[in-house]
Amino acid sequence: MFWFLRKASGKQTKAVNTTEAGCDILDARSYAGGSVTVDAGITLLTLWAAHDLNDTFLAYVNKDGDAVTLVVASTQITQLPMEIYDIMYVKFVANTSGNIYITQKS
Repeated sequence: MFWFLRKASGKQTKAVNTTEAGCDILDARSYAGGSVTVDAGITLLTLWAAHDLNDTFLAYVNKDGDAVTLVVASTQITQLPMEIYDIMYVKFVANTSGNIYITQKS
C-alpha cells in the first residue's frame, strides 16, 4: 500500500581497494536498507566511516569493539549490515581491489 513512499538509489558502482584512501565514499544519510554484490576475488569488506565528508574516515566498530565486516562473494547478493545506517558516510575496504555494486532503499 505504501510502496510509493520508498526511495531506491539504483545500483551504484563503488571502487574498493586494500586501503581506505583508495576507496569511494558511500552516502548513507537517506537510506535504511540495501544490498551489495562484488567483483570476483573480493571476499571480505571492512567498513570505515565518517560523520562528515571533511572528517577523517576511521575504522567502524560495533558497540562491542568488533570491526564491522561483510563476508561476500561474486556469486551472491549480501545484505548491508544495520550498523551502516547509524553513520553518514561509509567506505568499504576490501581484501583486493575491484568494484562493488550497492543498492539502497529508504
